[in-house]
Amino acid sequence: MKRFFLEAAAKRQIESIWDYTKETWGVRQAEKYTNGLLLHCEKLSLKKLPWQSHLIHGKTIIYRSRYEKHLIFFKKTIDGKLSILAIFHISMDVPQHLVRYVGE
Repeated sequence: MKRFFLEAAAKRQIESIWDYTKETWGVRQAEKYTNGLLLHCEKLSLKKLPWQSHLIHGKTIIYRSRYEKHLIFFKKTIDGKLSILAIFHISMDVPQHLVRYVGE
């Protein structure tokens, strides 16, 4: 049983990452990279990788982890699973984009 799930935005971002990687480096690399991202999420849910916590607007705690060129943002649910909120490339203006996923 998976201990994490992707929110709709994170699903779209994984698909976008796959499409970009396929167009740039081919199907094999797209599969390798996106599978690596999902494995990273699984390891996070099993607490096998470190998390960094962030306090957003003084009230919402979310967590972050880096996988190669992407930052994964997530929160813990009441039942202990991880809800993957968003996945951003490290070159993006993360604070500007992140506010869409955690509220103003």
